[in-house]
Amino acid sequence: MRSFKYITLSLVFSFLIINIKSNAKTLITKNDFIKVSNSTKGKLICIRNKIKLGKIKRGKLVKQNFEFVNNSKNSVLILSVDPSCNCTKVSNDKKIDPNEKGKVSFLINTKDKQAGKNTVTAVVKTNGEIAFFYLVLEFELI
Repeated sequence: MRSFKYITLSLVFSFLIINIKSNAKTLITKNDFIKVSNSTKGKLICIRNKIKLGKIKRGKLVKQNFEFVNNSKNSVLILSVDPSCNCTKVSNDKKIDPNEKGKVSFLINTKDKQAGKNTVTAVVKTNGEIAFFYLVLEFELI
């Protein structure tokens, strides 16, 4: 049984070596792969993924926008935005076209939040080259 496995592995390995040598001129290099993947997916850039608001009076509604820029040749879809807290409502542009700006907006109800330092986060999922963004909003309730 062992000899059968070794023979099979040897044949497969030999086939791969022969195939690689015969197709050496058509192999895709790492640089070619990067060029292909960059040209098929759009790329968003988050202008600021962490924002510190400072002191805020408890009970106020806080609205903050996170801006994105699409600096590629293809549109990018924002597939989902998942906030870390039920106190946070999010809205966002669904599609950001090439060379355009888009945003994800937080609306935070601070009424039920604890006084002191607070952090609200959200994970943004896209179909772009960068699939996930982590947004952070920090503030202190007084």
